[in-house]
Parts: sequence; C-alpha cells; structure tokens
Amino acid sequence: MVLGGVVLRTHLDFKSVAGSYLFLPVTDSAGHFRPVLPVGWTLTYEFLFYLLFAAALAMRVDALRVVIPGLGLIAIAALARTEAWPAWTILFDTIVVEFVFGVMLAKWTYGDFACRRQLREHLSCSDLA
Repeated sequence: MVLGGVVLRTHLDFKSVAGSYLFLPVTDSAGHFRPVLPVGWTLTYEFLFYLLFAAALAMRVDALRVVIPGLGLIAIAALARTEAWPAWTILFDTIVVEFVFGVMLAKWTYGDFACRRQLREHLSCSDLA
C-alpha cells in the first residue's frame, strides 16, 4: 500500500484499494482493468473460479458440472460484450476459455493418474502382462 503509487497507472483511492482487496474488477478512467497490484487481475479470475467451485460444493454436485458451464457462459458473454456494457463486465473476457482448458486438463490428468493407481492396487503384475 505504501509503494502502490510507484506502480505504473495505479491509484490509491478508496475505490481502487477496496475493489482490489475484494477481488472486484477495478478499472481506470480509460476502462482498463487496473487493480492496485497490476498482476492482481489473475486473482480476480481465480476468485471467480473458486466462487463457482464453492457453489458446486454447496449444491453437492461434481465441480465440473458448475465450473465448466459457468466459465463457458462468461466466455460466450465475452464475445458479445461491447464498450456500452457496465465496467464490471470487464471480467467477461475470452481468457476464461484458457481457465476452462486448464480445468479440463487437470481433471483429465488426475483422472488418468487415479485410474492407473486403482489398476495397480487391484491387479497383480501377471494380470497386467
């Protein structure tokens, strides 16, 4: 907070600081996404992911049944987003597609690893040959 003014295009007014700490999209006068710490934009997307994940836990369903459609809808909205939309919709960005691919890759990788581990536990070496 003391050195925040040194960072390029950072403002230390209450709105910017509070929005950054609450993971809300903070924009500058030009409409660019500018949290107090410039690399903090990634935390906003991570927070969005964890909100969807928490919703899945609360509904007691597989997380992918909530996370993938939720992030997918945001990606679709990103394609339709115009400058006339409110400033908070800056989160509607096609970068969420990368988050979706990351989630699917993690699920696929872990699922494959877990399947192989179960095979090793339940089959003898002669069964695998």
